Amino acid sequence: MPNKCKKCNYITIGQINKYIFLILLESIFIFVKCIIEEESKFIEEDNSHPIIYNISYSLGSSLSFILFIIYNIRNKIKINKTSPLFFRQNNINNINEISWKKKFLWNLLISIIVFISSTLNAIFWINDYNYINTWGFYIIFLSLFSYWLLENKIYKHHYVGIITIVLLGLLYNIITNKFTIDNIKNYYIIYLTNILNVILYSLEYVLDKYCMYVKYIKSYEIVFYQGLCLLVLSIITLIITTKIGSIDIFWDYWEQKDTKEIIIFVSLTLINFIINILFLIIIDIFTPFHIILVDLFPESIFLLLSIDEFDLLPAIFTVIIFIIEVFMILVFIEIIELNFLGLSTMTKKNIELTAKLEAMEDDINDVMIKKKIILDEYEIELNDIQKPDEKVISDN
Repeated sequence: MPNKCKKCNYITIGQINKYIFLILLESIFIFVKCIIEEESKFIEEDNSHPIIYNISYSLGSSLSFILFIIYNIRNKIKINKTSPLFFRQNNINNINEISWKKKFLWNLLISIIVFISSTLNAIFWINDYNYINTWGFYIIFLSLFSYWLLENKIYKHHYVGIITIVLLGLLYNIITNKFTIDNIKNYYIIYLTNILNVILYSLEYVLDKYCMYVKYIKSYEIVFYQGLCLLVLSIITLIITTKIGSIDIFWDYWEQKDTKEIIIFVSLTLINFIINILFLIIIDIFTPFHIILVDLFPESIFLLLSIDEFDLLPAIFTVIIFIIEVFMILVFIEIIELNFLGLSTMTKKNIELTAKLEAMEDDINDVMIKKKIILDEYEIELNDIQKPDEKVISDN
């Protein structure tokens, strides 16, 4: 039998959850959403309606009350079999489960963060001209917030992933001339706002995970409470901006509405409902870091579609950087393992394997060391029986 090539084991596939397809599904819906937004008045330079856009987003989240009703009905008729995605239950009557008031306050905090970030994102809209690669900021702040709130440790392969993604993002911005003096003068507000949004989004993702796994708030409850809070905040803000005549005026949007815009508004509401549900499911099943892949795929597709605007050499570098960046994110979330320089020693799969081996060793040691067996009220002591020396036997 031929020896297995050791070099072939330098890069291997780690643990892959069967629900990994949800990431691709979420990316497809986000891509479709971006196409719909391009046809809407929400992002026109002279006719932007960021608050109304938020209302569409919050209405989509609020539709999760359907899941809320279904869950309560299932509880009333005492059906114990529940879906692992939408109705994942923690231990029944869990002593750590918090009251609905605390659930609401936690979700209100996250809703305020989402409201600020989504409003800024809608006001300072990102396009091909003012786009910068911020995946390095994403990976840094997600790691920091996960370390502080979720107590997730950072190991060697994480550091390699962070450093590589940061350097690749910086290289992309330099190659595509994003950091020229003119661009900085023209778009510095958008650049700073984009970085601030990355921080807010990262905090939101980790807080969602924190609420689900520390505060025992279910994913559909988070979507519902956040959608409700965000809807109230958006309506109040729209009333204020309409009254002062700045940022977003409802009557301007109302006068310019047509059948197409109504269809777009309803479509965005429905697709936001699906996106927000899938978003929380992915964070629930996986980690906040998996959301990077969700956003990276549609964003990269749009960059590749606009590649004809670049020179040939920057275009080639853009594709190469994108491929390496995706690879390193997969290394970071341990879908791909690098089996050299100790980079895979502290992956989740190997930590669990080490724990199992140590448990097996402890069991074996217990069997070897234990010399007493207690049976009901009797104690049986086991003694070693020394075998007779073969030499002595032969002599006799």
